[in-house]
This record gives sequence, structure tokens and C-alpha cells, in this order.
Amino acid sequence: TVSNSQITDQAVNAVKMDFPRNAKHMYVDAQLGVNAAGYGANQQKPYASLQYAVDQATSNGFIIILMSSLTENVTITNKLQLVIRSENSNVGNSANLVFNGKITITNSSSIKIVDMQIDARNLTNEHAVSCVSGAGHYFKGCTILADAGYGLLVSAACAYTQL
Repeated sequence: TVSNSQITDQAVNAVKMDFPRNAKHMYVDAQLGVNAAGYGANQQKPYASLQYAVDQATSNGFIIILMSSLTENVTITNKLQLVIRSENSNVGNSANLVFNGKITITNSSSIKIVDMQIDARNLTNEHAVSCVSGAGHYFKGCTILADAGYGLLVSAACAYTQL
């Protein structure tokens, strides 16, 4: 049997994995944001696209917070300790945030995608998430929607965990 303290410890450790110590935060809002210098660092001046935010993560340990639903395809390449999460991740209200498109992860480590719905049904015969290479990735609290047989593609060179 598992005690309540073990469950609590597991929950605390899972949350710690989501949010690296001393991480830099970036905010994305497709409706209100601007992809330019001087934006992205706070909720009042967010970036407009997830891809732009990912490209700005030039060092380890960034948390990208999605403030609204998005429609785009994103490629994550050569990144380490990057967290992409819903603004509502800690309030149990993430089901309303939808990412329409696909996410491709290549040559990266410790990419964490937390509390969002990834919907690739608008793409014909495309995987919603493709892990091409890298290790230590995980998906927590995510719903992945795609055409039959095209949800999550994980190559042999990519290790991931779904929590």
C-alpha cells in the first residue's frame, strides 16, 4: 500500500520537476502579444507565439507560460530544461487551454509540457507531438488529439514519460 505521505511527496516532486529553480519566465498570448524585443517577460507584455518564445530561450531553464489558446506548429531544437505550461496549471483549470498544431522535439533534453490540450486534428495525417531525439521529456496533465494513429510519435532515440 501507498501512504498519504508518499502520495504527497510524489506530488511535490512532480511539481518541482515542472518548475526548475531559478528559471526565467516568458509569457505568450496569441491575442495580446507582440513578437519583439521588450516583450515576453511579463503578463502585461507577452509574446504572440510559442515558437518565438521557444527561440528566445537561449539558455537552460526557461518556463514558457501560455495565457491563451494558440494555433501554430512549433519546433523545439537544441533546448535544455524548457517547461511549457498553461497559465492555469496550478488551479486545475487547464482544460480550457488548447494548442492547435503540432510540436516537434529534436536534439533537446528535459522538455516538459504541462496541463494543456494539444489538438492536431486540423492537420491531415500529422502527429500532434513528435519526439525525434533527446531524453528526459515528459507530458503531465495533457490531452493529445489527432487523426487515428497519429497522436504521440516517439522515436527510439527519444525517452519520455507521461504523468
